[in-house]
Amino acid sequence: ADLHFLIPETVEKVNFDKGPYFAGKGNLATAGFVEIQTKDFLEKNCIQLQAGRFNTQRTLGLFKILSKENERKKQQFYIASEYFRSNGYFDSPQKFHRFNIMGKYSAVFTNNARLTIIASTLDSRWDASGQIPERAVADSSISKFGSIDNSEGGNTNRTNITAKFTKQWKGGWQTSDQFYFTNYRFNLYSNFTFFLIDSTNGDEINQRERRDIYGYTGTVSKNFSPGTINANTEFGWGLRYDEVANIELNHVVKRKFLNSLQQGSIQELNGFLYSNSNIELSNKFTIIAGLRYDFFRFGYKSFSSNTAVFKNQQRGTVSPKLNFNYIINPKLKVYLNTGIGFHSNDTRVILNDKAEKILPRVFGTDIGVVLKPLKSLFIKTAIWYLYSQQEFIYVGDEGIVEPSGKTRRVGLDMSMRYQATRWLYADMDINYANARAVDAGKSENFVPLAPTFTSIGGLTVKTKKGFNCSLRYRYIDSRPANETNTIRADGYFLLDAIASYTHGKIELSLSMENILNSYWKEAQFDTESRLQFETKSVSEIHYTPGTPRFFKAGIGFVF
Repeated sequence: ADLHFLIPETVEKVNFDKGPYFAGKGNLATAGFVEIQTKDFLEKNCIQLQAGRFNTQRTLGLFKILSKENERKKQQFYIASEYFRSNGYFDSPQKFHRFNIMGKYSAVFTNNARLTIIASTLDSRWDASGQIPERAVADSSISKFGSIDNSEGGNTNRTNITAKFTKQWKGGWQTSDQFYFTNYRFNLYSNFTFFLIDSTNGDEINQRERRDIYGYTGTVSKNFSPGTINANTEFGWGLRYDEVANIELNHVVKRKFLNSLQQGSIQELNGFLYSNSNIELSNKFTIIAGLRYDFFRFGYKSFSSNTAVFKNQQRGTVSPKLNFNYIINPKLKVYLNTGIGFHSNDTRVILNDKAEKILPRVFGTDIGVVLKPLKSLFIKTAIWYLYSQQEFIYVGDEGIVEPSGKTRRVGLDMSMRYQATRWLYADMDINYANARAVDAGKSENFVPLAPTFTSIGGLTVKTKKGFNCSLRYRYIDSRPANETNTIRADGYFLLDAIASYTHGKIELSLSMENILNSYWKEAQFDTESRLQFETKSVSEIHYTPGTPRFFKAGIGFVF
């Protein structure tokens, strides 16, 4: 889920949707999915320099190394790189550093074939103040941006390589083959409970992981037109293998090793097959039917046990999908999406026989309406339902995963897009959700930290004279932080803005986060902890303070 390896200026488009309704999406695609596609071709070279509050600097470069076009193919190889550093807004400097570099080769051939090869690497290091308890801020033991243990932090690096070849064959068949490899290193120091477990040295932990990921995905598709019916059918298959050579949980003090809590190796294999058919029965009615099969093999070897051998377990699951779309008229469309998805569970829990379901399923339904009452107004609204056979809570400081049972979620979503003039655009999303544990009592069935009401939106100005700006908000309501709703996570409202002006080969930019300078809590958890001089532990909200008012200015050169 970490996107630090992605350079924003290389993004061409983002595709996303919600629910377990798509046969091409497998493990963890339950609430939805996101696909990010980077640019195949750069129009121009670019250098950007940015600086802002809290000793923040960023340097970006996009360079075309090879760019040729002839009667046989169009090809380009470009390099994108960024360096970012910031001390952050905490009392203890964060000393955050991130370096990214990506190279991408793209070739489009006249025989309807396309080849892309991408290689990238990331290196990042930081110090952190960690989560702080509300009581320490209330009694002025620390400031709003202080820390209990400022020795937290860590470092990570990631290298990605992927190659994809697509081809349109005679007869209308289209194929794609993609190979990928990721090398990932992670090293994190955290202290969530302070002195709850070890009253002398404290409870700081160190989590380490070294992972290699190998994968392949292939597809073949074709359009068919039997009679008056138009159909597109796709078959897909693939394999992913994760090898975690060493996963560790250690007890440390000020980043110095004390003793090992857990240590082992993980091997996880996922093979899959799927088919998906988009069938147009008429110019108004479409059915999308899909079926997916996934096979998993889990293996774990604990170095803490007397017999350091791999324990293995395997399981398969079938995920059907069935979606309907009906166009009533050019201004009104209705749809019904149904599907079953799944998520894999922590390998260590599975092999210790603590998980009721190895691959618990998620059942989803969406009933929606798409409206276009005006030429410049688009509205989409949906009622949805999501049922999960089993959810889990990862307790990182103990290295365990706790099953939290069955849950159901019911919600209402609404999206609006409006073009007021040729240069002014408005958008808004409103989401309501009710999440409850199925098997718990009425007063103890809240799902901790599940959002209840959220909204985002804003105004955007785009002119032909080089001036662009955007004013955006995001809002999340307060929500339960524990199963009984006796402790709540605070909501917040934030306002951000960005403006840019392009003249010739120079672009000037200015961005501001949290314009109202609201004090807000970002990550929030109900945690039991004990401070060094306390005699009893306290369970309350522990949180990371959100960004105060922050501005950043930049200048870019295009050539």
